Amino acid sequence: MKKLNGNIYFNKTDIGNCKKESIYYLNHPDEKYEFLYIINSDELKCVLRGIESLHNTLSWEFTTETAINLNTIDRCYKSLRIHSTSLISYDEYYAIRSDQRTSYSEKKFSNWLQSKGHIIFYDFLKKS
Repeated sequence: MKKLNGNIYFNKTDIGNCKKESIYYLNHPDEKYEFLYIINSDELKCVLRGIESLHNTLSWEFTTETAINLNTIDRCYKSLRIHSTSLISYDEYYAIRSDQRTSYSEKKFSNWLQSKGHIIFYDFLKKS
């Protein structure tokens, strides 16, 4: 990272390192994201897809830039945000009996898991 005119800029390596840290965090979470302790491996893959999707979006920025600042990262993060009506949390999802779950509720839960991946990666970028 470099600081230029009071703004912090990330290069590709910085973004990659934050991605590695956020992936490592998935298997070593703290109390901030307690749901990571109880989700199964398929659900963990959804969270990982969220990290990957934000990383891919940020990687596209490097086709025209050599470094990006937090404003660009914020814009990319916001572009991936999923409307709250398309999300269902872990507790809400598992409150539904398994025989009553539909593909719609499964998609909403998958969206929620992916959005958590976006948030986790974004938090690591902001901490840097």
